[in-house]
Amino acid sequence: MRQLHASEVDVYRSVRLRALACDPAAFESSYEREASFDDATWRSRLATFAGRPGAVFVVDIDGRAEAMMGIGQGPIEAQAVVWGMWVAPAFRRRGYGEQLLAAGFAWARGFGLESISLEVFPANSAAVALYQAAGFRPAGAADAPTESGQALTLLLSVQ
Repeated sequence: MRQLHASEVDVYRSVRLRALACDPAAFESSYEREASFDDATWRSRLATFAGRPGAVFVVDIDGRAEAMMGIGQGPIEAQAVVWGMWVAPAFRRRGYGEQLLAAGFAWARGFGLESISLEVFPANSAAVALYQAAGFRPAGAADAPTESGQALTLLLSVQ
C-alpha cells in the first residue's frame, strides 16, 4: 500500500476508471465524465481535494493497483473527507479496505485533522460494515443518521 505521487497519473487514471466502470452506483461521478479528464486534472486530483490538501492511496497486487482511496481536507475545519474508495472484486474481503483506511487515518492525523467523514450508499452493505468496523458512526444524533441525497454520512474521530 502506498500513496501515489503527481507523476503517477496513469496509475491513478487506470484504477479510478476501473472503479467507475465496475461499480458505477457506488460513486457520485461517472466513467464517461472522468474519462474525459486531461492529465492536469488527474494530476491535481492526486494532490488536492477541492483546492485543499489531499492524497490518493493504492494497493498494488502483482504490479497493478487493485484498490484505491482518495482523502482530502474537507470544507469543515479539522475534518478530512474520504471521497472515493474501491477494491477490485477479486480482492475484496482480504483486508485491503482496512489498510487503506489506516493510511487515511495516519494522513489525517499528520495534518492535525480531528475527524474523517465519508458518504456511503446504505445498499452497499459490505462497505457500510467495513466503515462501521473501523469505528465510523452516523453523523449527527446517534439514533437519527443524517442523509445526503441517498448516501449515508458517517463520521470517525481520529484523535
